[in-house]
Amino acid sequence: MEPALNRFFDTLPSKPHATDDFNDGVYRQSKSRAVTCRYIQPNRNGTIHYLAFDIDHDDAYWAYDNALLPPPTIITLNRDNGRGHLLYELAAAVTVCDEYPKPKAYADAIRVAYSRKLAADTSYTGFTTKNPLAKHWRVKTNHGAVYSLTELAEHVVLPRVTRRQSTDIAYLGRNCELFERCRAWAYRAFNRSKSQSHFDAGVFEFCTQYNAVNFAANPLPEREVRSVARSVAKWVWRKFSPAQFSDIQRARTLRGAEKRRNQTEQRIRDAIAEFRNCGKPVMQRAIARHLGLHHDTMRRYRGLFQ
Repeated sequence: MEPALNRFFDTLPSKPHATDDFNDGVYRQSKSRAVTCRYIQPNRNGTIHYLAFDIDHDDAYWAYDNALLPPPTIITLNRDNGRGHLLYELAAAVTVCDEYPKPKAYADAIRVAYSRKLAADTSYTGFTTKNPLAKHWRVKTNHGAVYSLTELAEHVVLPRVTRRQSTDIAYLGRNCELFERCRAWAYRAFNRSKSQSHFDAGVFEFCTQYNAVNFAANPLPEREVRSVARSVAKWVWRKFSPAQFSDIQRARTLRGAEKRRNQTEQRIRDAIAEFRNCGKPVMQRAIARHLGLHHDTMRRYRGLFQ
């Protein structure tokens, strides 16, 4: 087993939450059984060993490269559509507790900033991830890619309003915070649901994960989590139609893709101008190395070199 995967195995909980299908629920299992499942809990309760990101577009492998971010420790990809999860291993695990809130707040700010640059799913909690130890996925590792929070933060501008935004919701209580976070997630998840029962199960799974990750020191009882999930699922399912969500999602996807294309194109144009001003030959490979872009990305902009 590769070093990065060995470390992933070693830091797993003794009884991780795991599943092969979220419709069947997510349950604690023995470590030996959990590592064979498609989805697994990467972090122990009360600690953060990995920052996880859900890339919901088909170029997940190059998402970090296109965003000018450091390489993830582990990339776990869907073989069929190229979507996947990126895991950044922390050199020192972050403890989640009320006595020392600053390290978690720092990690949360980094997570938000990376999610934005990666165009990742901002509602993804990271409670479970595509299991890189399972044979179902395509897995790439960078065994030397282990980072401190400071090293990760060097590549992004941290959001200044993160703590205030969290407080604006959190002061209402854990139930209200869970409801608001779940509601935002449910809007996006609605159109991916095959049926109402599938949607209900997904909403409950999100609430369970959010409760475990964000209220680790004092989690809500399961009956309250289930009550919040039921309320959100019922309201969203009745209020919106698949057609509405499809139109909204399509518009968001197109805007995001266009923004990424424009940003990359401008970077390439600036690099070409820089090379010409310095009297350097303008070659695609040289520009790619200069910008840290993959050759597949450069092919999409070959018209700029004509």
